[in-house]
Amino acid sequence: MRSAKVAAVACATLLPLAVPTEGQYPVMTEQEAVQALSGSDLAAHDRAVWFALKLGQEAGPELRTALVRAALRELQRDSRRSDPGETALERMLNYAEALAPLRDTRAIPFFLEVIENGSMMLDALADIGAPALPGALKVVTDSRDEGNVSGGLRVLRFMVEDGWPGPPDLAAIREAAHGVLIVKWERDGSMAIKDAMFLAATLGDPDLLEIAATLASDRSAVEALIGGDDDSYREWSIETIQKHARGILSGTLTPLPKRRPRSEGG
Repeated sequence: MRSAKVAAVACATLLPLAVPTEGQYPVMTEQEAVQALSGSDLAAHDRAVWFALKLGQEAGPELRTALVRAALRELQRDSRRSDPGETALERMLNYAEALAPLRDTRAIPFFLEVIENGSMMLDALADIGAPALPGALKVVTDSRDEGNVSGGLRVLRFMVEDGWPGPPDLAAIREAAHGVLIVKWERDGSMAIKDAMFLAATLGDPDLLEIAATLASDRSAVEALIGGDDDSYREWSIETIQKHARGILSGTLTPLPKRRPRSEGG
């Protein structure tokens, strides 16, 4: 999993889709949008993505397929850029905004690649549901990029909150959270550790909550969990993790919620 180059807008705020003013673009047919997404004219791509977003769930199968393929091609172009720039960033997020309401399983690889770039990506994966679970688990267990791991943990928490994972899936989710809470990070991992503790609280798992309690009370346990060469930053990280642990265990610190309900059309 590459560290997405669009991390400049991580957190909850995403750049809005550049919606054209009334009359700026001619009305497109779905077939014209499909052709535009298959071509090399980036301006035509933008018009087609806007058109697909406007259609939402009414988009036909050909347009959905073309949109997914175009988004994956955009990822490939982005991976070859040394500096993707703001225009490429907006285009990536525009694809995400158009794809999110469709809940198309073929878009899972796209959302996994940009998982650290905001709530829209996390909501989209959680809304897709069970087909997205293996990818989210793999991000948490295999990636050493804190932003990716944190995003994967939030997706898993959203899935647990949605209530569909059965015992085998819950066991895999628990193991993913456990790994984050016991494996030493090469650098500061306070964000991922916090999200793992939020997931532990959502699961209500006594063993995971016991680890969180140890982190809350035992400074040496936190010191053993994180790395970092900067003494002042490391000190801040230790204090932050212990503060988060105490807040999560007491219920005074609550996680960011999922932005949309999982019900169809939410």
